[in-house]
Amino acid sequence: MVVKLLIYGYAMGVFSSRGITKKLEEDVTFRMLEVGYFPEHRTICEFRCRHLEDFRKLFVEVIRLAQAMGLANSGKLSIDGTKVRVNASKRTAQSNSPTNSNGTTTAVRPTRVASHDYRSQL
Repeated sequence: MVVKLLIYGYAMGVFSSRGITKKLEEDVTFRMLEVGYFPEHRTICEFRCRHLEDFRKLFVEVIRLAQAMGLANSGKLSIDGTKVRVNASKRTAQSNSPTNSNGTTTAVRPTRVASHDYRSQL
């Protein structure tokens, strides 16, 4: 039961044991997965630690199955690592921001993209 809860939690962007437990209380879809069984965060964490290697193998198998079905592709994953320095002061934002000819503000955002080829891991 905890395996499907972990997989669904990861797919929905919830990675922590406490976050999954909170979703069990709030989200109907999480409740439907567990059908009346509401494990505590310690139970989820201990399960994940105890079965980590098996969970990794299962995850790779799921990705391969999704690739075979055409639901996922392997390639390069690019992450935007941009750091933008901001100042939330209203006065500073109004006086120092660059403007277009029509008076609207523009932001210059340099981008730095880090990429990693994940095909070697599959």
